[in-house]
Amino acid sequence: MEVSTEKSKNIVNSLNYARTVITINDEKLVKVTSFHYLGATCVLSVGVNK
Repeated sequence: MEVSTEKSKNIVNSLNYARTVITINDEKLVKVTSFHYLGATCVLSVGVNK
């Protein structure tokens, strides 16, 4: 299987800030706070709703 590092992104969903570095073929994936998937926008939320 081939993975495109140009099209792949990194998003972390965590209550405490997690530092992640994901690499594929010695290339780091770009970190994002939102992305589009199947017509929906997924957004990173760093708060807790009560």
